[in-house]
Amino acid sequence: MSDTKEFAYPVSTRALEKWRFNNLEIVETKGALQHYRFIFNGSTCNNGGTPFQAYLHAVVDTLKSDPVVQNAWVEIPKDQIEGAREMCGYRTAGDAFLENLAESPDFCGRTLTDIICKSVELNHAGCFCTQPMVNQKWRMALSTVHFAIFQTVDAAP
Repeated sequence: MSDTKEFAYPVSTRALEKWRFNNLEIVETKGALQHYRFIFNGSTCNNGGTPFQAYLHAVVDTLKSDPVVQNAWVEIPKDQIEGAREMCGYRTAGDAFLENLAESPDFCGRTLTDIICKSVELNHAGCFCTQPMVNQKWRMALSTVHFAIFQTVDAAP
Protein backbone atom coordinates (compact mmCIF):
# COMPACT_ATOMS: atom_id res chain seq x y z
CA MET A 1 0.00 0.00 0.00
CA SER A 2 2.88 2.37 0.65
CA ASP A 3 3.93 2.41 -3.01
CA THR A 4 2.12 5.34 -4.62
CA LYS A 5 3.02 4.00 -8.07
CA GLU A 6 0.57 1.12 -7.46
CA PHE A 7 -2.17 3.20 -5.82
CA ALA A 8 -5.07 4.28 -8.06
CA TYR A 9 -5.66 7.88 -7.00
CA PRO A 10 -9.03 9.41 -7.89
CA VAL A 11 -7.16 12.44 -9.29
CA SER A 12 -4.12 12.62 -11.55
CA THR A 13 -0.68 12.23 -10.01
CA ARG A 14 0.39 15.31 -11.95
CA ALA A 15 -2.21 17.34 -10.02
CA LEU A 16 -1.16 15.68 -6.75
CA GLU A 17 2.48 16.59 -7.34
CA LYS A 18 1.52 20.22 -8.00
CA TRP A 19 -0.83 20.41 -5.00
CA ARG A 20 1.74 18.75 -2.73
CA PHE A 21 4.24 21.54 -3.36
CA ASN A 22 1.88 24.51 -3.87
CA ASN A 23 -1.12 23.82 -1.63
CA LEU A 24 -0.13 21.47 1.20
CA GLU A 25 1.58 22.51 4.41
CA ILE A 26 2.45 20.64 7.58
CA VAL A 27 1.23 22.88 10.38
CA GLU A 28 2.38 20.77 13.32
CA THR A 29 3.79 17.37 14.19
CA LYS A 30 3.16 15.76 17.59
CA GLY A 31 4.55 12.25 17.67
CA ALA A 32 2.72 10.23 15.02
CA LEU A 33 0.10 12.96 14.51
CA GLN A 34 0.64 15.33 11.62
CA HIS A 35 -1.57 18.38 11.12
CA TYR A 36 -1.86 19.17 7.41
CA ARG A 37 -3.39 22.27 5.86
CA PHE A 38 -4.51 22.17 2.25
CA ILE A 39 -5.01 25.60 0.66
CA PHE A 40 -8.00 25.60 -1.67
CA ASN A 41 -8.50 28.46 -4.11
CA GLY A 42 -12.20 28.51 -4.81
CA SER A 43 -14.91 30.70 -6.17
CA THR A 44 -18.61 31.11 -5.65
CA CYS A 45 -21.07 29.31 -7.89
CA ASN A 46 -23.01 32.52 -8.46
CA ASN A 47 -22.22 36.24 -8.93
CA GLY A 48 -19.78 35.46 -11.72
CA GLY A 49 -17.51 33.46 -9.41
CA THR A 50 -16.26 35.60 -6.53
CA PRO A 51 -12.82 34.18 -5.58
CA PHE A 52 -11.96 33.10 -2.02
CA GLN A 53 -9.52 30.81 -0.22
CA ALA A 54 -10.29 28.06 2.26
CA TYR A 55 -8.07 25.82 4.35
CA LEU A 56 -8.92 22.15 4.67
CA HIS A 57 -7.24 20.87 7.83
CA ALA A 58 -6.57 17.20 8.53
CA VAL A 59 -4.88 15.73 11.60
CA VAL A 60 -3.58 12.33 10.56
CA ASP A 61 -2.11 9.46 12.58
CA THR A 62 0.83 8.53 10.36
CA LEU A 63 2.00 5.68 12.58
CA LYS A 64 -0.58 3.35 11.05
CA SER A 65 0.32 1.47 7.84
CA ASP A 66 -2.75 3.17 6.37
CA PRO A 67 -2.90 6.59 8.08
CA VAL A 68 -6.09 7.45 9.95
CA VAL A 69 -7.73 10.88 9.91
CA GLN A 70 -8.20 11.81 13.56
CA ASN A 71 -9.79 15.22 12.96
CA ALA A 72 -10.62 17.48 10.03
CA TRP A 73 -12.32 20.81 9.39
CA VAL A 74 -12.66 23.59 6.85
CA GLU A 75 -11.48 27.07 7.80
CA ILE A 76 -12.31 30.22 5.90
CA PRO A 77 -9.60 32.76 6.80
CA LYS A 78 -10.89 36.07 8.16
CA ASP A 79 -9.61 37.98 5.13
CA GLN A 80 -11.60 35.62 2.85
CA ILE A 81 -14.95 35.72 4.64
CA GLU A 82 -16.40 38.49 2.47
CA GLY A 83 -15.90 36.43 -0.70
CA ALA A 84 -17.09 33.22 0.98
CA ARG A 85 -20.30 34.96 2.07
CA GLU A 86 -21.19 35.21 -1.62
CA MET A 87 -21.73 31.43 -1.78
CA CYS A 88 -25.39 30.52 -2.12
CA GLY A 89 -24.98 28.17 0.88
CA TYR A 90 -24.18 31.21 3.02
CA ARG A 91 -27.02 33.22 1.51
CA THR A 92 -29.42 30.43 2.49
CA ALA A 93 -28.10 29.50 5.97
CA GLY A 94 -25.96 32.47 7.06
CA ASP A 95 -23.24 31.92 9.64
CA ALA A 96 -24.54 28.39 10.33
CA PHE A 97 -23.25 27.45 6.85
CA LEU A 98 -19.67 28.44 7.76
CA GLU A 99 -19.99 26.89 11.24
CA ASN A 100 -21.04 23.60 9.64
CA LEU A 101 -17.92 23.60 7.45
CA ALA A 102 -15.80 24.05 10.59
CA GLU A 103 -17.23 20.88 12.19
CA SER A 104 -15.46 17.51 11.97
CA PRO A 105 -16.81 15.47 9.04
CA ASP A 106 -18.18 11.97 9.54
CA PHE A 107 -15.12 10.39 7.89
CA CYS A 108 -12.92 11.13 10.94
CA GLY A 109 -11.61 7.90 12.44
CA ARG A 110 -11.31 6.21 9.04
CA THR A 111 -8.20 5.55 6.96
CA LEU A 112 -7.10 7.91 4.21
CA THR A 113 -7.41 5.09 1.68
CA ASP A 114 -10.97 4.31 2.71
CA ILE A 115 -11.99 7.96 2.56
CA ILE A 116 -10.49 8.83 -0.81
CA CYS A 117 -11.52 5.56 -2.50
CA LYS A 118 -15.09 5.48 -1.21
CA SER A 119 -17.65 6.23 -3.87
CA VAL A 120 -19.40 9.48 -2.97
CA GLU A 121 -21.32 12.02 -5.01
CA LEU A 122 -19.00 14.75 -6.31
CA ASN A 123 -19.47 18.18 -7.85
CA HIS A 124 -16.45 20.06 -9.18
CA ALA A 125 -17.81 23.58 -8.65
CA GLY A 126 -15.42 25.91 -6.83
CA CYS A 127 -17.66 26.43 -3.80
CA PHE A 128 -18.81 24.48 -0.72
CA CYS A 129 -22.57 25.04 -1.14
CA THR A 130 -23.69 21.40 -1.19
CA GLN A 131 -22.28 18.13 0.14
CA PRO A 132 -21.07 16.86 -3.27
CA MET A 133 -18.99 20.05 -3.60
CA VAL A 134 -17.55 19.56 -0.10
CA ASN A 135 -16.85 15.88 -0.91
CA GLN A 136 -14.84 16.89 -3.97
CA LYS A 137 -12.68 19.35 -1.98
CA TRP A 138 -11.97 16.71 0.69
CA ARG A 139 -11.08 14.18 -2.01
CA MET A 140 -8.54 16.66 -3.44
CA ALA A 141 -7.06 17.54 -0.06
CA LEU A 142 -6.89 14.03 1.40
CA SER A 143 -5.56 12.52 -1.82
CA THR A 144 -2.77 15.10 -1.64
CA VAL A 145 -2.06 14.25 2.01
CA HIS A 146 -1.95 10.53 1.17
CA PHE A 147 0.33 11.21 -1.79
CA ALA A 148 2.66 13.36 0.33
CA ILE A 149 2.90 10.77 3.10
CA PHE A 150 3.63 7.87 0.77
CA GLN A 151 5.90 9.82 -1.58
CA THR A 152 8.01 10.59 1.51
CA VAL A 153 7.98 6.90 2.49
CA ASP A 154 8.79 5.78 -1.07
CA ALA A 155 11.67 8.26 -1.29
CA ALA A 156 13.28 7.07 1.97
CA PRO A 157 16.47 5.01 1.47
